[in-house]
Amino acid sequence: LFFLDCDRCNCYYRASCKEHPLFWVKDREPAKSSKPEDRARNTAPAFISIKTSSIPNAGMGAFAEACIPVGMVFGPYQGILIDDASEAEKDGYCWELRSHSGQHFIDGSNTQYSNWMRYINSSRRKFSLLFNF
Repeated sequence: LFFLDCDRCNCYYRASCKEHPLFWVKDREPAKSSKPEDRARNTAPAFISIKTSSIPNAGMGAFAEACIPVGMVFGPYQGILIDDASEAEKDGYCWELRSHSGQHFIDGSNTQYSNWMRYINSSRRKFSLLFNF
């Protein structure tokens, strides 16, 4: 069983708080005329820009061009599902998934199969919560 914590009313809910619901922001559909290798960048919502990060050695980053209200949910993180942990450690674009069936990774390194979320540079603190929506 999985519960989410509502930061506003300090209660746990099975899906989401009815008073403070979550809102899923869908990825944009890339234009049919866009290059396949530009797919990841072109899936960013209109208020997210992809540009060079100021974090040393981070490459590109995702930046909010407007305030993002509390309760906005992004995802899912897209890429190629792999099971090999050593393969997943080769670059910084893998998200680890753990379940009763074992450990898996979503590899977002290939921009033809990933989405804009590959450009989110992680902080030193873990703050992302993965869940089915």
